Amino acid sequence: MTLATTETTSRPVTTITIGVDTHSQLHHAAVLDQHGILLGHRQFTTDIAGYQELLDWAASYGIINAAGVECTGSYGAGLTRHLLAAGTDVVEVNRGHRLTRSRSGKNDVIDAEAAARKVMSGECSSPAKDTTGAVEAIRNLHLLRDSAVKSRAAALVQLRDVLVTAPTGMRGRFDAKTLEGKATQARALRPDSSRLDEPEHAVKYTLRELGRRIFNLTAEINATEKHITKLVEVVAPTTIALPQVGPHSGAAAYHGRAKHRPVPQRGSLRQALRRRTDSSIVRENPSHAPP
Repeated sequence: MTLATTETTSRPVTTITIGVDTHSQLHHAAVLDQHGILLGHRQFTTDIAGYQELLDWAASYGIINAAGVECTGSYGAGLTRHLLAAGTDVVEVNRGHRLTRSRSGKNDVIDAEAAARKVMSGECSSPAKDTTGAVEAIRNLHLLRDSAVKSRAAALVQLRDVLVTAPTGMRGRFDAKTLEGKATQARALRPDSSRLDEPEHAVKYTLRELGRRIFNLTAEINATEKHITKLVEVVAPTTIALPQVGPHSGAAAYHGRAKHRPVPQRGSLRQALRRRTDSSIVRENPSHAPP
């Protein structure tokens, strides 16, 4: 693969700032000196070899002050981990506003250079998302739980809809008060798979499979919740000790997707959970510090 490269003649500089426009297959990096002069820009592959090549290339211009990386929690996560492991300060850079991008244009070189300038100007100064510790583990487990909860809710609605149109005699067998109870009863159905061309047996088969799906998703949710609870209790005992804050609301606040109504102790909770990082977890519970 031939990668696009445009560079000026390198010369010794005191400090440089890296800006990176991230994508799934290629990252485009730009280097600015301490005066804001663009020294060069180049594309790199999104693998370990590409990350190290980017770091070596940037270091050839001078001492790296910081790197501004877009999407440090998604496309830029791998590069961010590599830069942090190498001792480089990484700053989270937000993508430009649509109005700004429509005025200045949109291409990888412009975005990479803009990322570096945002770091130099102080427009972006938030540390990059840390995807190497317990917070990232909680994010992933909560993502898994959310997906299972949504799938289970959809399956329960489908079970209800199938029962509404099921033959009258079949509906009478489902006397449970709740949809969860009806799902348990559906798992006990014994359809004749050789007669699925008949609506009655097709309905039985559908109900049984929906009941099994609901059962399996419920088991997955319960197992994942146990893991989340264990993690949150270990890494943030002070947080979940706050009034009306349990493992799930605490976990949701960790990965920035909490959609619950504010609790009465609004200020205290927000102060305790805002911008949580693994370093703050260690300060809260020193015994959880990494080896």
